[in-house]
Amino acid sequence: MCKKVSVIIPLYHGKIYIPNLLAMLSRNRESFDGDVEVIFVNDDGEQINLSNDIPDNLSVQLLQNPTNMGIHGSRIKGLLAAKGEYVLFLDQDDIISDRYLASQVAAIQDADMVVSDGICMGRPIYGDVYSHEQLLNIDIFKKIGNIIVSPGHVLIKKNSIPTEWINDVCSYNGADDYYLWLLMLSKGRKIRINRQKLYLHTHTGNNTSLNCEEMIKSLGEIREKLIRYDIMDEDESVEWIELATAYLKAKEVKYISLYRVFNAMLWQSYNNCFVNSVLKEMDLSGIAIYGFGVIARHILFQQQIEDSVSVKYIIDHKAYCFRNMGKLSFIEPGEEMEGVDAIIISIVQDGNSIKKKLESIYNCIIITIEDLVYNCCGRKLIDY
Repeated sequence: MCKKVSVIIPLYHGKIYIPNLLAMLSRNRESFDGDVEVIFVNDDGEQINLSNDIPDNLSVQLLQNPTNMGIHGSRIKGLLAAKGEYVLFLDQDDIISDRYLASQVAAIQDADMVVSDGICMGRPIYGDVYSHEQLLNIDIFKKIGNIIVSPGHVLIKKNSIPTEWINDVCSYNGADDYYLWLLMLSKGRKIRINRQKLYLHTHTGNNTSLNCEEMIKSLGEIREKLIRYDIMDEDESVEWIELATAYLKAKEVKYISLYRVFNAMLWQSYNNCFVNSVLKEMDLSGIAIYGFGVIARHILFQQQIEDSVSVKYIIDHKAYCFRNMGKLSFIEPGEEMEGVDAIIISIVQDGNSIKKKLESIYNCIIITIEDLVYNCCGRKLIDY
C-alpha cells in the first residue's frame, strides 16, 4: 500500500523560504516510495504565487489565513486539510535530510510517532541512546521540559493526534508542540526513536524558543490546559511552571553571557590579543578544556591556526559521546590527565562552582573563561 505524508508548513514572512523547501521535499520524494503532499499555511498578508515553483513529484497547496492565527492555529488549519496517513510539521526555516521521509516512515512501524536525532546548535540533539530514550517518559517532560527540539524531527500518524490539541488552540506561540507531546504521552501513544540524524534546527535569531517572555506566556497558557485535561494537578503544575520559568530565565542569562564573552574575544582579536597567545605567555603549554561547547571549539580552532598551546584533553560529562572524534582525547571529570598545566572552564555559567569542584580533583591551575578573557587578556590591552 502506498504511504502518503502530509508536510505542513506555516509561513510568516516566509515567501523567500519556499523554493528551498520545495526543492528539499522534492529530493525526499525521489528516495521515498510514497506520495508527498505539501501544505503551506500563510499566516500574514504577503502575496504568494506558487504556480512556477511546484516540482512535478509533489502535490502542493497554499492555504491563506484570513487573520493572523499563530503557529498552532496555522498547523491545525493545515492538519484539517491534510490527506496523508502521516504528518510532518516543519517550520519555514527547517532543514531535513534528503532521506528523511524514507527513514522516518520505515522507522515508525506500528508506533504513533517517531522521533529522529538531529543537529541543534552545532551538535547532536541527543548524542547517545540513553538521552534519546528519555523522551519515552512523560515524567522527564514534566520535570526537565520539552526534550524534543522541534516538531521537525517528529513524524506523526495523523489519526493519533489528540482531539484536545486540535480543538483547544494556543494563542501564544512557543509551546504548542510541548502541549502536543504531553497529550500524546498522557494518552499512552506509542513512540519510537530513530537514531539517524535527519534534521537541522536552524537559528535565525527569530526562534520563538529564544524569546523568554513569549515562551513563559505560552507555558502559562498550556498549564491551564494540562490541568483541564488531568495531565497535571494544581500543585504539580505550579512546581512545573516555576521550574520551566527558572530554566528559561537561566537560558536567557546564558545567551547574554555567551554574547559578552564572544564580543570581548572578537574585540581583542582585532587588537591582536588572542586567548591562546595569552596562555602561552602564561607559560602554559598543555591545557585541558572543561566543556565541549562553542567556546571550547573556538579555542581549539585558534590552537590549530596559531599552534601556540596544546589542547591535551576535553573534560565533559558526556565524554562517551565524543570519544571517537579524531585525535582529541575526551575524558569525564575525575579521570587522570598527563602533561596538563591548566584547565580552562569554557562554561559561561557556574564557572566558579565548577572551579571549586575541579580544584578538589586536579592539582593544576584552573581558570574560568570569564577570568581568562576579561582579566588575563584584558590586562594586555591596558595602556600602561
